[in-house]
Amino acid sequence: MSNKTQILKVGGSLLTDKFAAEPEFRWQNARRLAAEICELTALPILVHGTGSYGKPPAKKYGYLDGFLSRDQANVVSAVSGMLEELRQNVIDAFRDAGLSVVGLSAGSLFMTRNGEIVNCAWQSVLSFVERGIIPIISGDFVVDLEQDFAVCSSDWIASHLAVSARAKRLVFATDVPGVIMPDWARSSKEICSSDYALLHSALRDCQDDVSHGMDGKLKAGFWAGEHDVEVHIIDGTVPGNVMRALTEDCPQSTRLVSLKSKQLAHDTH
Repeated sequence: MSNKTQILKVGGSLLTDKFAAEPEFRWQNARRLAAEICELTALPILVHGTGSYGKPPAKKYGYLDGFLSRDQANVVSAVSGMLEELRQNVIDAFRDAGLSVVGLSAGSLFMTRNGEIVNCAWQSVLSFVERGIIPIISGDFVVDLEQDFAVCSSDWIASHLAVSARAKRLVFATDVPGVIMPDWARSSKEICSSDYALLHSALRDCQDDVSHGMDGKLKAGFWAGEHDVEVHIIDGTVPGNVMRALTEDCPQSTRLVSLKSKQLAHDTH
C-alpha cells in the first residue's frame, strides 16, 4: 500500500482568500477539488494550508517566527479553534461530494524541536487511507520540545508524511503555474535541488508568512525529493489539474528533482 500512497497538499490560497482581513472560505474551489478527487481510484492523504485563517493571527499575536510560549496558551487555543473551523469547512465540502473523510489534528500527530518535526505518527494517518477514508490535516500549532508551542507548516507536514509513508508522489497544489522565476519567460518544468541557492535569492521574500511562501515549499519539497519521493508543484486553479497530477505524469507541473535522482538518471543514460 505504502508505495502507491500519494500526498496532496492544497495551498491555503486555493481554499481561502489570502488577501482578506478576516477568514473567508472559498467553497467553490473546495467543491471543485473534491469533485476531482472523486474521480480517483486511489485515495490520497490530504494536507491543506491555512491562508486567511492562519496568516492574520500570526501578525496580530506576533508569532511570525513560528513560536509561542506556554504563557500564551490562550492564543494557541483561540487560533487552533479558527483552524478547526477551516478544516471543518474542507471536511464538509468533501463529504458533500460523497467522499469519506476524517479530520485529524496536527497537534496529535506531530511534535517539533525548535520548529523541526521530530515525531510523525504516520501509521495512524495511513491506516485511514487503507480503510477507504481520506484523512484531512492542516497546518496548526503543535507541542515543541524546546519552545513550548510551534507552528507546524502544512508543507512540512505533507513532506514528512510522504517520506515516512514512502509515498509514490507528493503534489503541492498552489494558486500559481508552478515555480516562476522573475527573469524567466515561463515557469520551469524541472528544478534540481542543487539550484536552490539561486532560487532562494530570486524568490520574493515572505517575512509576513510563517511558512515562508514558495521558498518554504521548495525546502520541504526538495527534502522529500532527497528521500526518493516524486515531488510536483502544480497550478490548482486550473480545473482538472489535481486529478491529472494524481493519475498521470504531471505534464503541467514543476517537478522538484533531487541531486541524487538527477545523477542516477545521468548514470542510467
